[in-house]
Amino acid sequence: MKNYLHKVSGVKNKLDRKFRSFFWGSPKKVLFEHIPKCGGMTFNHFLKSQYEDDKIFHIVGEQKRECIDRFKSLPKEIRSNYDLVLGHGAHELLELTHPDKITVTIFRDPIDRIVSHYFYVLRNPQHYLHEEIKNKKISLEDYVTSGLSDEELRNNYVTRFLQIPLAEAEQDPDRAVERAYNLIREKYTVVGILDDIDAAKSAIARAANFSNYQKFSHKVLNATPDRLKLQDIDPSTLETIAKVNFLDVRLYRQIKQLAASTTAPSTVQ
Repeated sequence: MKNYLHKVSGVKNKLDRKFRSFFWGSPKKVLFEHIPKCGGMTFNHFLKSQYEDDKIFHIVGEQKRECIDRFKSLPKEIRSNYDLVLGHGAHELLELTHPDKITVTIFRDPIDRIVSHYFYVLRNPQHYLHEEIKNKKISLEDYVTSGLSDEELRNNYVTRFLQIPLAEAEQDPDRAVERAYNLIREKYTVVGILDDIDAAKSAIARAANFSNYQKFSHKVLNATPDRLKLQDIDPSTLETIAKVNFLDVRLYRQIKQLAASTTAPSTVQ
């Protein structure tokens, strides 16, 4: 019965998409760079509802490198035929996807992102870091400074978008932050922040010609349950997180201003 209902729902969604396309036109192509613990699951669901499954290329987190390499190996006409490319590392495919597309990414306060990341790993036995932090009883502060995963836990925003090693980014902080900000400003149509999820969804819908986005819940999917709020965490721990992620903290200050601009109703048509 469950499979039957799933199939019926799939057929209904497909007909609904065709109906909307007939009256309002097809949605534009979209590339979504999914930064870990920045509401990506919510936006994945939101975006995928607008496109046919065979027109979506999803970079699966556990197979990130394999998915990206597979996409790069595809002929240009096949790569350009995808209407939605999304996932961790989609940024690497910016120049390999169709040039006429909407580009989207969502940020989060970097200190809050690290706190969420820690509690997510702690409660998720499938995560590759779960056993280590649970068995060794690694605290939040030690988690950040341990070097367990500098790629995810240390200045991830700057290194992710510049595609450079951490040491290189931290060697010249001013230049790294400036380059990262300019790249994001120039390459991304919609830059949102998780604290204003409604504005980000509305901006994406306007830019990509989504006709029925209002029906989607604004609830954040995959939110980490029972995590501590920032006000409940020792200030010295928060200070440590900020120091370790000093590039991302500086970048995020500018990103908030950029997000206000790119999600404003008068900006995205």
